[in-house]
Amino acid sequence: MLSRALTWFQTAENRSSKKGWRREGALARFLQLDGRILSFDAYWDDRDTEYGYLHLLKVLYYLADDTMEVRDVTDKDHSFLIVRRSKLPKEFTELGGLGRDDPVTLLNVLGPTVERSRSLADPLDLARDKTEYFKHNNLTIGAVINVFGRRVVLTDCDNFTKEFYRVTYGLGEYSPLFTLNI
Repeated sequence: MLSRALTWFQTAENRSSKKGWRREGALARFLQLDGRILSFDAYWDDRDTEYGYLHLLKVLYYLADDTMEVRDVTDKDHSFLIVRRSKLPKEFTELGGLGRDDPVTLLNVLGPTVERSRSLADPLDLARDKTEYFKHNNLTIGAVINVFGRRVVLTDCDNFTKEFYRVTYGLGEYSPLFTLNI
């Protein structure tokens, strides 16, 4: 079953490599890193608003597909999802329009009516907005990340994350930025 899926993926990758929206070896990377999660403790200080407080957060980075998830763990009994698992843009200015993350960009729609119209795909992706997303090399203890306009400070990480950074980048001792007592 897996070999059949790999064969399908390889032929699909060959067909779509001219489009530039699929990377070589994406399936192999996904299979190798599936289930590997970098976990960071963080906080978001919202005390300057009227009813704001200090939010203790858990930031999860999924190595398989470079997505992130942010949970509020201030309440010990419940955790609340702040940002669902998705790619997190480095710079947030506004919510993107419809079709922002579509694999094909349409240059123009030609024709007098909707039924008789044609569209032309942009083969070079010149009209696409080049959004940069967070990668695992952007996340370290003490880093301040922009989570959709909220300033989140990473304070600590788990043992797997420390080992990952030690093996990947040769970084040594990690100590927490500080511990928060509420």
